[in-house]
Amino acid sequence: MVFGRENISGGSGDSDLGRATQSVLWLLTEFGFSEAGGLLWIDWRGRGTASQVTADAIRALPMGEEILHGARQTADRLYSETLDRLHTHRGVLDRIVDSLIEHQELSSLELRAIVGGE
Repeated sequence: MVFGRENISGGSGDSDLGRATQSVLWLLTEFGFSEAGGLLWIDWRGRGTASQVTADAIRALPMGEEILHGARQTADRLYSETLDRLHTHRGVLDRIVDSLIEHQELSSLELRAIVGGE
């Protein structure tokens, strides 16, 4: 939101984007939330976790293209919803940033106080 979508870095699989992608793939394949495939469960055991499986391996699965398309749509929708919430609560975000710059870390109580408007 601050630096623009063009400055998003995928980084490694341990990045926020990597973890978000893994979560979306898990939702669609391991937890059965794929609209394209209905109730779908894919066993990743023996192939690694969802984040370790390549796009080519997913494409080779039954309805693999639909799974990837659904993952992209879900990630885009969640990104948009997150940006909307951050824009709505930009003042809170700025207060959190200012407090982190000043203190370097926040306890859960401190964070709750900022979010609660105290």
